[in-house]
Amino acid sequence: MARVELIRVRASSARLLEVADELREMISLLGDTLEHAQVSLLGHALFDGDLAVVIKWSERVDRVKSREGTMVAAHLSRFGEVDHSVWIPFFTDEPQQLAGAATSQQNDEVLR
Repeated sequence: MARVELIRVRASSARLLEVADELREMISLLGDTLEHAQVSLLGHALFDGDLAVVIKWSERVDRVKSREGTMVAAHLSRFGEVDHSVWIPFFTDEPQQLAGAATSQQNDEVLR
């Protein structure tokens, strides 16, 4: 696994039920168009108004949000508060090397 994009939205459960078909279609279209990713729509186990779109990429580790993920986040922001983040594997294949241990140059590039 190279990276995971997690796009979470907190909305009213009534609002999400109103747009359920629209969300299902969005996820289906996204999954059909991405060659190197799997897309899932998850609901929170305890809170009916919380949803997450998970994009699991199989390509190289990248530390930035994808264009597709940003588009999903923008779309979901119509329904409630959105949190969009990128997650990478914690360990690499090298002993005691953390994948998340970016160099200061990499950190500078991400912050630009």
